[in-house]
Amino acid sequence: MSPRDAQGHGTHVASTAAGAAVTGASVFGFANGTARRMASHARLAIYKACWAPEGYCDESDIAAAMEQAIADGVDILSISIHSDDVPFHMNHVAIAAFGAIEKGVFVSAIAGNQGPSSSSLSHTVPWITTVGASSIDRDFPASVVLGNQEIYRGTSDFKGGDGKLQGPFPLVYVSASSSSKRCLDGSLDQNVVKGKIVLCQKLINPDDSSAPEKAREVARAGGARMIVANEELLGAQQLFPDILRFPAITVSFKAGERIKSYINSTSSNTTATAAMRITGLTIVGNTAAAPIVAAFSSRVPSKAYPSVLKPDMLAPGVNILAAYGNGVDYYFNSGTSMACPHVSGIAALIKAIHPTWSPAAIKSALMTTSYIVDNRKRAIRDSVSMEAADSFDMGSGHVDPISAMDPGLVYDMAPQPGNKSIKVSRRSVTNVGAEGNVVYRVSVKSPPGVNISVEPETLVFNKLYDKASYSVEFESNRRSPSASEGELYDFGEIRWTCIDGGTQVVRSPVAFTWQASN
Repeated sequence: MSPRDAQGHGTHVASTAAGAAVTGASVFGFANGTARRMASHARLAIYKACWAPEGYCDESDIAAAMEQAIADGVDILSISIHSDDVPFHMNHVAIAAFGAIEKGVFVSAIAGNQGPSSSSLSHTVPWITTVGASSIDRDFPASVVLGNQEIYRGTSDFKGGDGKLQGPFPLVYVSASSSSKRCLDGSLDQNVVKGKIVLCQKLINPDDSSAPEKAREVARAGGARMIVANEELLGAQQLFPDILRFPAITVSFKAGERIKSYINSTSSNTTATAAMRITGLTIVGNTAAAPIVAAFSSRVPSKAYPSVLKPDMLAPGVNILAAYGNGVDYYFNSGTSMACPHVSGIAALIKAIHPTWSPAAIKSALMTTSYIVDNRKRAIRDSVSMEAADSFDMGSGHVDPISAMDPGLVYDMAPQPGNKSIKVSRRSVTNVGAEGNVVYRVSVKSPPGVNISVEPETLVFNKLYDKASYSVEFESNRRSPSASEGELYDFGEIRWTCIDGGTQVVRSPVAFTWQASN
Protein backbone atom coordinates (compact mmCIF):
# COMPACT_ATOMS: atom_id res chain seq x y z
CA MET A 1 0.00 0.00 0.00
CA SER A 2 1.24 3.46 -0.86
CA PRO A 3 2.88 5.57 1.86
CA ARG A 4 1.65 8.72 0.11
CA ASP A 5 -0.88 11.02 1.76
CA ALA A 6 -4.03 10.37 -0.28
CA GLN A 7 -6.18 12.64 1.89
CA GLY A 8 -4.16 15.82 2.58
CA HIS A 9 -4.64 15.79 6.36
CA GLY A 10 -1.14 14.54 7.19
CA THR A 11 0.50 16.96 4.77
CA HIS A 12 -1.43 19.87 6.28
CA VAL A 13 -0.40 18.87 9.80
CA ALA A 14 3.26 18.28 8.95
CA SER A 15 3.67 21.60 7.13
CA THR A 16 2.07 23.43 10.07
CA ALA A 17 4.63 22.01 12.48
CA ALA A 18 7.79 22.37 10.39
CA GLY A 19 7.12 23.42 6.80
CA ALA A 20 9.56 25.75 5.06
CA ALA A 21 8.75 29.45 4.64
CA VAL A 22 7.00 30.00 1.29
CA THR A 23 6.18 33.40 -0.18
CA GLY A 24 2.95 34.01 -2.03
CA ALA A 25 1.01 31.22 -0.35
CA SER A 26 -2.78 31.60 -0.45
CA VAL A 27 -6.06 29.83 -1.09
CA PHE A 28 -7.39 31.36 -4.32
CA GLY A 29 -5.84 34.66 -3.20
CA PHE A 30 -7.23 34.59 0.35
CA ALA A 31 -4.77 34.90 3.26
CA ASN A 32 -2.03 35.77 0.78
CA GLY A 33 1.46 36.15 2.24
CA THR A 34 4.40 34.13 3.45
CA ALA A 35 3.40 30.82 4.98
CA ARG A 36 5.82 30.32 7.84
CA ARG A 37 5.50 27.35 10.15
CA MET A 38 6.36 26.99 13.82
CA ALA A 39 9.79 25.38 13.40
CA SER A 40 10.78 26.04 9.80
CA HIS A 41 14.29 24.59 10.20
CA ALA A 42 13.30 21.38 11.95
CA ARG A 43 13.54 18.06 10.15
CA LEU A 44 10.40 16.04 9.60
CA ALA A 45 10.08 12.27 9.85
CA ILE A 46 6.70 11.03 8.61
CA TYR A 47 5.13 7.72 9.65
CA LYS A 48 1.93 6.53 7.98
CA ALA A 49 -0.45 4.87 10.42
CA CYS A 50 -3.86 5.53 8.84
CA TRP A 51 -5.15 3.52 5.88
CA ALA A 52 -8.25 2.89 3.80
CA PRO A 53 -11.17 3.07 4.13
CA GLU A 54 -11.25 6.86 4.56
CA GLY A 55 -8.08 7.13 6.59
CA TYR A 56 -8.99 4.50 9.17
CA CYS A 57 -6.50 4.53 12.05
CA ASP A 58 -5.94 1.37 14.08
CA GLU A 59 -4.33 1.94 17.48
CA SER A 60 -1.85 -0.89 16.94
CA ASP A 61 -0.65 0.81 13.74
CA ILE A 62 -0.33 4.15 15.54
CA ALA A 63 1.62 2.54 18.40
CA ALA A 64 3.90 0.76 15.92
CA ALA A 65 4.58 4.05 14.12
CA MET A 66 5.35 5.75 17.44
CA GLU A 67 7.74 3.00 18.50
CA GLN A 68 9.54 3.15 15.14
CA ALA A 69 9.85 6.93 15.44
CA ILE A 70 11.33 6.59 18.94
CA ALA A 71 13.80 3.99 17.66
CA ASP A 72 14.77 6.36 14.83
CA GLY A 73 15.65 9.07 17.35
CA VAL A 74 12.95 11.72 16.96
CA ASP A 75 12.73 14.50 19.58
CA ILE A 76 9.02 15.33 19.20
CA LEU A 77 6.00 13.15 18.44
CA SER A 78 2.97 14.97 17.00
CA ILE A 79 -0.24 12.92 16.94
CA SER A 80 -3.21 14.49 15.14
CA ILE A 81 -5.21 11.28 15.51
CA HIS A 82 -8.11 10.45 17.87
CA SER A 83 -7.66 8.11 20.83
CA ASP A 84 -10.44 6.79 23.05
CA ASP A 85 -10.82 8.05 26.63
CA VAL A 86 -10.15 4.73 28.33
CA PRO A 87 -7.76 3.62 31.12
CA PHE A 88 -4.20 3.69 29.83
CA HIS A 89 -3.66 -0.07 30.16
CA MET A 90 -6.36 -0.45 27.47
CA ASN A 91 -4.90 2.28 25.25
CA HIS A 92 -2.01 1.36 22.93
CA VAL A 93 -1.29 5.01 22.11
CA ALA A 94 -1.05 5.98 25.79
CA ILE A 95 1.34 3.10 26.47
CA ALA A 96 3.51 3.99 23.47
CA ALA A 97 3.51 7.64 24.60
CA PHE A 98 4.70 6.62 28.05
CA GLY A 99 7.57 4.75 26.36
CA ALA A 100 8.37 7.93 24.44
CA ILE A 101 8.51 9.97 27.65
CA GLU A 102 10.86 7.42 29.17
CA LYS A 103 13.18 8.02 26.21
CA GLY A 104 12.96 11.81 26.56
CA VAL A 105 10.62 12.30 23.59
CA PHE A 106 7.97 15.02 23.93
CA VAL A 107 4.46 13.90 22.86
CA SER A 108 1.67 16.26 21.80
CA ALA A 109 -1.75 15.13 20.63
CA ILE A 110 -5.22 16.39 19.80
CA ALA A 111 -7.97 17.07 22.31
CA GLY A 112 -10.51 15.87 19.74
CA ASN A 113 -13.35 17.44 17.76
CA GLN A 114 -16.32 16.19 19.77
CA GLY A 115 -17.01 19.46 21.60
CA PRO A 116 -18.74 21.35 22.98
CA SER A 117 -20.09 18.33 24.86
CA SER A 118 -18.35 17.58 28.15
CA SER A 119 -16.43 14.32 28.67
CA SER A 120 -15.57 14.25 24.97
CA LEU A 121 -11.79 14.47 25.26
CA SER A 122 -9.15 12.42 23.46
CA HIS A 123 -5.67 11.67 24.86
CA THR A 124 -6.46 12.13 28.55
CA VAL A 125 -3.36 10.62 30.18
CA PRO A 126 -1.21 13.20 32.00
CA TRP A 127 2.09 12.48 30.21
CA ILE A 128 0.69 13.52 26.81
CA THR A 129 0.40 17.26 26.04
CA THR A 130 -3.21 17.56 24.89
CA VAL A 131 -4.09 20.51 22.65
CA GLY A 132 -7.47 22.17 22.12
CA ALA A 133 -8.35 24.49 19.22
CA SER A 134 -8.91 28.24 19.05
CA SER A 135 -9.77 30.77 16.37
CA ILE A 136 -7.29 33.29 14.94
CA ASP A 137 -7.57 37.00 14.14
CA ARG A 138 -8.14 36.45 10.41
CA ASP A 139 -11.53 36.96 8.82
CA PHE A 140 -13.15 36.83 5.38
CA PRO A 141 -16.07 39.25 5.94
CA ALA A 142 -19.39 39.06 4.17
CA SER A 143 -22.98 39.87 5.10
CA VAL A 144 -26.58 39.07 4.26
CA VAL A 145 -29.21 41.82 4.22
CA LEU A 146 -32.77 40.51 4.40
CA GLY A 147 -35.80 42.19 2.90
CA ASN A 148 -36.87 43.27 6.40
CA GLN A 149 -33.48 45.06 6.72
CA GLU A 150 -32.05 42.59 9.25
CA ILE A 151 -28.30 42.14 8.65
CA TYR A 152 -26.35 38.97 9.44
CA ARG A 153 -22.58 38.84 9.32
CA GLY A 154 -20.83 35.81 7.90
CA THR A 155 -17.76 34.71 5.97
CA SER A 156 -17.09 33.99 2.33
CA ASP A 157 -14.11 32.91 0.26
CA PHE A 158 -15.70 33.75 -3.08
CA LYS A 159 -13.05 35.83 -4.76
CA GLY A 160 -15.49 37.52 -7.19
CA GLY A 161 -16.93 39.77 -4.50
CA ASP A 162 -16.31 43.49 -4.87
CA GLY A 163 -17.75 44.66 -1.54
CA LYS A 164 -20.88 46.10 -3.16
CA LEU A 165 -24.35 45.03 -2.13
CA GLN A 166 -25.68 42.60 -4.77
CA GLY A 167 -29.43 42.14 -5.06
CA PRO A 168 -32.01 41.86 -3.76
CA PHE A 169 -32.85 38.39 -5.06
CA PRO A 170 -35.78 36.17 -4.11
CA LEU A 171 -34.82 34.00 -1.12
CA VAL A 172 -35.86 30.38 -0.69
CA TYR A 173 -35.37 27.52 1.77
CA VAL A 174 -36.47 24.18 0.29
CA SER A 175 -37.76 22.29 3.31
CA ALA A 176 -39.53 19.53 1.40
CA SER A 177 -37.04 16.90 2.57
CA SER A 178 -33.90 16.53 4.66
CA SER A 179 -31.91 16.26 1.42
CA SER A 180 -33.27 19.49 -0.04
CA LYS A 181 -32.72 21.31 3.26
CA ARG A 182 -29.06 20.41 2.96
CA CYS A 183 -28.90 20.92 -0.81
CA LEU A 184 -27.61 17.41 -1.43
CA ASP A 185 -26.93 16.21 -4.97
CA GLY A 186 -30.09 16.06 -7.07
CA SER A 187 -32.36 17.38 -4.31
CA LEU A 188 -33.28 20.83 -5.68
CA ASP A 189 -36.01 21.57 -8.23
CA GLN A 190 -35.00 24.06 -10.90
CA ASN A 191 -38.55 25.45 -10.98
CA VAL A 192 -38.25 26.34 -7.30
CA VAL A 193 -34.73 27.78 -6.99
CA LYS A 194 -33.81 29.25 -10.38
CA GLY A 195 -32.58 32.83 -10.05
CA LYS A 196 -32.90 32.82 -6.26
CA ILE A 197 -30.65 32.83 -3.20
CA VAL A 198 -30.90 29.36 -1.69
CA LEU A 199 -30.49 28.77 2.05
CA CYS A 200 -28.78 25.41 2.73
CA GLN A 201 -28.35 23.80 6.13
CA LYS A 202 -25.02 22.27 7.05
CA LEU A 203 -25.18 19.39 9.53
CA ILE A 204 -22.71 17.20 11.41
CA ASN A 205 -23.68 14.12 9.49
CA PRO A 206 -21.60 11.56 7.58
CA ASP A 207 -23.74 11.88 4.45
CA ASP A 208 -23.96 15.67 4.50
CA SER A 209 -22.14 17.41 1.68
CA SER A 210 -19.54 20.10 2.04
CA ALA A 211 -20.23 23.66 0.93
CA PRO A 212 -18.58 23.19 -2.51
CA GLU A 213 -20.86 20.21 -3.19
CA LYS A 214 -23.89 22.23 -2.05
CA ALA A 215 -22.79 25.04 -4.37
CA ARG A 216 -22.61 22.63 -7.30
CA GLU A 217 -26.18 21.51 -6.58
CA VAL A 218 -27.47 25.08 -6.29
CA ALA A 219 -25.69 26.00 -9.54
CA ARG A 220 -27.07 22.90 -11.30
CA ALA A 221 -30.61 23.91 -10.36
CA GLY A 222 -30.04 27.48 -11.56
CA GLY A 223 -29.74 29.19 -8.17
CA ALA A 224 -28.16 32.63 -8.24
CA ARG A 225 -26.38 32.53 -4.88
CA MET A 226 -26.23 30.48 -1.69
CA ILE A 227 -26.32 30.98 2.08
CA VAL A 228 -24.93 28.11 4.18
CA ALA A 229 -26.20 27.98 7.77
CA ASN A 230 -23.63 26.28 9.98
CA GLU A 231 -24.34 23.23 12.11
CA GLU A 232 -25.83 23.83 15.55
CA LEU A 233 -22.90 22.56 17.61
CA LEU A 234 -20.54 25.12 16.12
CA GLY A 235 -21.98 27.88 18.24
CA ALA A 236 -22.89 31.46 17.59
CA GLN A 237 -19.60 32.71 16.21
CA GLN A 238 -17.81 29.68 14.73
CA LEU A 239 -17.81 30.28 10.97
CA PHE A 240 -15.92 28.28 8.37
CA PRO A 241 -15.42 29.41 4.79
CA ASP A 242 -15.14 26.52 2.35
CA ILE A 243 -13.16 26.44 -0.86
CA LEU A 244 -15.78 27.93 -3.21
CA ARG A 245 -15.94 29.36 -6.71
CA PHE A 246 -19.60 30.28 -6.30
CA PRO A 247 -21.11 33.37 -4.62
CA ALA A 248 -21.94 32.01 -1.18
CA ILE A 249 -21.87 33.17 2.43
CA THR A 250 -21.59 31.00 5.52
CA VAL A 251 -23.54 32.25 8.55
CA SER A 252 -23.91 30.91 12.06
CA PHE A 253 -26.59 28.40 13.04
CA LYS A 254 -28.49 31.08 14.96
CA ALA A 255 -28.40 33.44 11.99
CA GLY A 256 -29.66 30.62 9.79
CA GLU A 257 -32.60 30.05 12.13
CA ARG A 258 -33.52 33.75 11.99
CA ILE A 259 -33.31 33.75 8.20
CA LYS A 260 -35.67 30.74 8.13
CA SER A 261 -38.08 32.59 10.42
CA TYR A 262 -38.05 35.55 8.06
CA ILE A 263 -38.78 33.30 5.07
CA ASN A 264 -41.64 31.61 6.96
CA SER A 265 -43.07 34.96 8.02
CA THR A 266 -43.67 36.11 4.46
CA SER A 267 -47.20 35.58 3.16
CA SER A 268 -48.26 34.13 -0.16
CA ASN A 269 -48.48 37.70 -1.48
CA THR A 270 -45.00 38.64 -0.32
CA THR A 271 -41.70 37.29 -1.59
CA ALA A 272 -38.81 36.83 0.80
CA THR A 273 -35.74 38.61 -0.54
CA ALA A 274 -32.10 39.08 0.42
CA ALA A 275 -29.05 40.93 -0.81
CA MET A 276 -25.46 39.83 -0.25
CA ARG A 277 -22.24 41.75 0.27
CA ILE A 278 -19.08 39.74 -0.38
CA THR A 279 -15.85 41.69 0.04
CA GLY A 280 -13.35 39.17 -1.30
CA LEU A 281 -10.99 40.46 1.36
CA THR A 282 -8.82 38.94 4.07
CA ILE A 283 -8.97 40.99 7.25
CA VAL A 284 -6.36 40.52 9.97
CA GLY A 285 -6.32 42.21 13.37
CA ASN A 286 -8.54 42.90 16.33
CA THR A 287 -11.58 43.59 14.16
CA ALA A 288 -12.16 39.91 14.93
CA ALA A 289 -11.89 39.00 18.63
CA ALA A 290 -9.35 36.19 18.99
CA PRO A 291 -8.54 33.71 20.25
CA ILE A 292 -11.93 32.15 20.96
CA VAL A 293 -12.29 28.51 22.01
CA ALA A 294 -13.58 26.57 18.99
CA ALA A 295 -16.95 24.97 19.65
CA PHE A 296 -15.78 21.63 18.28
CA SER A 297 -12.78 21.48 20.63
CA SER A 298 -13.33 18.61 23.10
CA ARG A 299 -13.72 19.20 26.83
CA VAL A 300 -13.28 17.39 30.14
CA PRO A 301 -14.10 15.89 32.64
CA SER A 302 -12.38 12.76 31.40
CA LYS A 303 -14.32 9.54 31.96
CA ALA A 304 -11.15 7.54 32.57
CA TYR A 305 -9.22 10.21 34.52
CA PRO A 306 -11.71 12.64 36.11
CA SER A 307 -9.01 14.18 38.31
CA VAL A 308 -6.79 15.16 35.35
CA LEU A 309 -7.39 18.69 34.02
CA LYS A 310 -7.36 18.74 30.21
CA PRO A 311 -6.85 20.02 27.58
CA ASP A 312 -3.44 21.28 28.58
CA MET A 313 -3.69 24.37 26.37
CA LEU A 314 -5.15 25.92 23.23
CA ALA A 315 -3.48 26.62 19.89
CA PRO A 316 -4.76 27.94 16.55
CA GLY A 317 -7.11 25.43 14.94
CA VAL A 318 -9.70 27.33 12.85
CA ASN A 319 -9.18 28.13 9.15
CA ILE A 320 -5.49 27.26 9.23
CA LEU A 321 -3.74 27.66 5.90
CA ALA A 322 -1.15 24.95 5.20
CA ALA A 323 0.12 22.69 2.42
CA TYR A 324 -2.31 20.03 1.26
CA GLY A 325 -1.35 18.07 -1.85
CA ASN A 326 -3.55 16.10 -4.26
CA GLY A 327 -3.50 18.94 -6.75
CA VAL A 328 -4.21 21.60 -4.10
CA ASP A 329 -1.16 23.58 -2.99
CA TYR A 330 -2.74 25.16 0.10
CA TYR A 331 -6.01 24.64 1.92
CA PHE A 332 -7.91 26.00 4.89
CA ASN A 333 -8.54 23.29 7.45
CA SER A 334 -10.04 23.36 10.96
CA GLY A 335 -9.81 21.00 13.92
CA THR A 336 -7.68 20.15 16.92
CA SER A 337 -5.58 18.28 14.34
CA MET A 338 -4.48 21.73 13.16
CA ALA A 339 -3.88 22.99 16.72
CA CYS A 340 -1.65 20.09 17.80
CA PRO A 341 1.20 20.69 15.28
CA HIS A 342 1.45 24.32 16.36
CA VAL A 343 2.40 23.09 19.84
CA SER A 344 4.64 20.36 18.39
CA GLY A 345 6.59 22.96 16.43
CA ILE A 346 6.91 25.26 19.44
CA ALA A 347 8.14 22.28 21.50
CA ALA A 348 10.80 21.68 18.84
CA LEU A 349 11.95 25.30 19.18
CA ILE A 350 12.14 24.95 22.97
CA LYS A 351 14.10 21.71 22.54
CA ALA A 352 16.55 23.49 20.23
CA ILE A 353 17.15 26.24 22.80
CA HIS A 354 17.12 23.91 25.83
CA PRO A 355 18.33 20.51 24.53
CA THR A 356 18.63 18.98 28.00
CA TRP A 357 15.06 19.73 29.07
CA SER A 358 12.79 16.78 29.74
CA PRO A 359 9.36 16.40 28.10
CA ALA A 360 7.80 17.41 31.43
CA ALA A 361 9.88 20.60 31.56
CA ILE A 362 8.84 21.51 28.00
CA LYS A 363 5.19 20.82 28.80
CA SER A 364 5.47 22.93 31.96
CA ALA A 365 6.98 25.83 30.01
CA LEU A 366 4.15 25.69 27.47
CA MET A 367 1.42 25.52 30.11
CA THR A 368 2.57 27.98 32.75
CA THR A 369 3.22 30.76 30.22
CA SER A 370 -0.09 30.39 28.35
CA TYR A 371 -2.28 33.50 28.31
CA ILE A 372 -5.98 33.84 29.16
CA VAL A 373 -6.97 37.16 27.52
CA ASP A 374 -7.77 37.87 23.87
CA ASN A 375 -6.51 40.54 21.49
CA ARG A 376 -9.00 42.99 23.00
CA LYS A 377 -7.67 42.41 26.53
CA ARG A 378 -10.81 40.55 27.57
CA ALA A 379 -11.06 37.02 28.95
CA ILE A 380 -10.81 34.39 26.22
CA ARG A 381 -14.36 33.32 25.40
CA ASP A 382 -16.07 30.07 24.48
CA SER A 383 -17.64 30.35 21.03
CA VAL A 384 -20.77 28.47 22.11
CA SER A 385 -21.86 30.63 25.03
CA MET A 386 -19.68 33.65 24.21
CA GLU A 387 -18.97 33.77 27.95
CA ALA A 388 -15.50 33.63 29.51
CA ALA A 389 -13.94 30.21 28.91
CA ASP A 390 -12.92 28.12 31.91
CA SER A 391 -10.15 25.58 32.43
CA PHE A 392 -12.38 22.74 31.18
CA ASP A 393 -12.60 24.60 27.86
CA MET A 394 -9.02 25.79 27.46
CA GLY A 395 -6.83 24.16 30.11
CA SER A 396 -4.06 26.56 31.14
CA GLY A 397 -4.87 29.02 28.36
CA HIS A 398 -3.57 29.82 24.87
CA VAL A 399 0.01 28.85 24.05
CA ASP A 400 2.49 31.76 23.94
CA PRO A 401 5.58 30.76 21.90
CA ILE A 402 7.83 33.63 22.99
CA SER A 403 7.10 33.35 26.72
CA ALA A 404 7.48 29.57 26.60
CA MET A 405 11.13 29.93 25.59
CA ASP A 406 11.90 31.61 28.94
CA PRO A 407 9.33 30.40 31.51
CA GLY A 408 11.39 31.26 34.60
CA LEU A 409 10.38 28.14 36.55
CA VAL A 410 9.45 24.65 35.35
CA TYR A 411 7.69 21.75 37.03
CA ASP A 412 9.95 18.85 36.11
CA MET A 413 9.37 15.14 36.63
CA ALA A 414 10.31 11.80 35.14
CA PRO A 415 8.88 8.27 35.25
CA GLN A 416 9.83 6.64 38.55
CA PRO A 417 9.92 2.84 38.88
CA GLY A 418 7.44 1.73 41.53
CA ASN A 419 5.96 5.22 41.98
CA LYS A 420 2.19 4.76 42.14
CA SER A 421 0.98 8.31 42.75
CA ILE A 422 1.65 12.04 42.52
CA LYS A 423 0.87 14.17 45.56
CA VAL A 424 -0.66 17.49 44.56
CA SER A 425 -0.07 18.92 48.04
CA ARG A 426 3.71 19.21 47.47
CA ARG A 427 5.19 20.69 44.32
CA SER A 428 8.78 21.23 43.24
CA VAL A 429 9.96 23.86 40.75
CA THR A 430 13.30 24.43 39.02
CA ASN A 431 14.78 27.85 38.25
CA VAL A 432 15.55 27.97 34.53
CA GLY A 433 15.34 31.74 34.21
CA ALA A 434 18.50 33.42 35.44
CA GLU A 435 21.80 33.02 37.25
CA GLY A 436 22.25 34.57 40.68
CA ASN A 437 19.56 35.31 43.24
CA VAL A 438 16.02 35.01 41.91
CA VAL A 439 12.90 35.53 44.02
CA TYR A 440 9.29 34.56 43.26
CA ARG A 441 6.18 35.50 45.26
CA VAL A 442 2.90 33.60 45.17
CA SER A 443 -0.62 34.86 44.63
CA VAL A 444 -3.76 32.77 44.47
CA LYS A 445 -7.22 33.13 43.01
CA SER A 446 -9.90 31.11 44.76
CA PRO A 447 -13.54 30.53 43.82
CA PRO A 448 -16.17 31.50 46.41
CA GLY A 449 -16.17 29.22 49.43
CA VAL A 450 -12.67 27.86 48.83
CA ASN A 451 -9.44 28.82 50.55
CA ILE A 452 -6.09 28.07 48.88
CA SER A 453 -3.06 28.39 51.14
CA VAL A 454 0.53 28.09 49.89
CA GLU A 455 3.62 27.74 52.06
CA PRO A 456 6.10 29.34 51.76
CA GLU A 457 4.77 32.41 50.02
CA THR A 458 8.21 33.29 48.65
CA LEU A 459 10.69 31.07 46.79
CA VAL A 460 14.37 32.04 46.65
CA PHE A 461 16.85 30.52 44.18
CA ASN A 462 20.61 31.10 44.47
CA LYS A 463 21.65 29.86 41.05
CA LEU A 464 20.42 28.46 37.77
CA TYR A 465 18.73 25.03 38.08
CA ASP A 466 18.21 25.45 41.82
CA LYS A 467 15.09 23.68 43.04
CA ALA A 468 12.53 24.77 45.62
CA SER A 469 9.36 23.20 46.97
CA TYR A 470 6.09 24.52 48.29
CA SER A 471 2.98 22.95 49.77
CA VAL A 472 -0.63 23.65 48.86
CA GLU A 473 -3.74 23.12 50.93
CA PHE A 474 -7.32 23.49 49.77
CA GLU A 475 -10.20 24.07 52.18
CA SER A 476 -13.84 24.27 51.07
CA ASN A 477 -16.78 25.70 52.97
CA ARG A 478 -19.25 24.98 50.19
CA ARG A 479 -22.05 22.52 50.72
CA SER A 480 -22.19 19.50 48.47
CA PRO A 481 -24.75 19.86 45.69
CA SER A 482 -27.90 17.79 45.81
CA ALA A 483 -28.45 14.84 43.53
CA SER A 484 -30.81 16.93 41.40
CA GLU A 485 -28.16 19.65 41.00
CA GLY A 486 -25.47 17.19 39.91
CA GLU A 487 -21.72 17.74 40.21
CA LEU A 488 -20.49 21.29 40.77
CA TYR A 489 -17.30 22.69 39.23
CA ASP A 490 -15.33 25.86 39.85
CA PHE A 491 -11.88 27.19 39.09
CA GLY A 492 -8.94 29.05 40.57
CA GLU A 493 -5.22 29.52 39.99
CA ILE A 494 -1.81 29.58 41.64
CA ARG A 495 0.53 32.22 40.25
CA TRP A 496 4.24 32.71 41.00
CA THR A 497 5.55 36.14 39.95
CA CYS A 498 9.27 36.91 39.74
CA ILE A 499 9.89 39.99 41.90
CA ASP A 500 13.71 39.95 41.76
CA GLY A 501 15.89 38.73 38.90
CA GLY A 502 13.28 38.60 36.14
CA THR A 503 9.76 39.41 35.00
CA GLN A 504 8.30 35.93 34.44
CA VAL A 505 4.88 34.85 35.67
CA VAL A 506 4.31 31.13 36.25
CA ARG A 507 0.57 30.37 36.30
CA SER A 508 -1.18 27.07 37.10
CA PRO A 509 -4.97 26.64 36.84
CA VAL A 510 -6.79 24.63 39.52
CA ALA A 511 -10.16 22.93 39.03
CA PHE A 512 -12.46 21.94 41.90
CA THR A 513 -15.22 19.34 41.85
CA TRP A 514 -17.97 18.86 44.42
CA GLN A 515 -19.66 15.47 44.15
CA ALA A 516 -23.43 15.40 44.43
CA SER A 517 -24.74 14.13 47.76
CA ASN A 518 -27.10 11.15 47.88
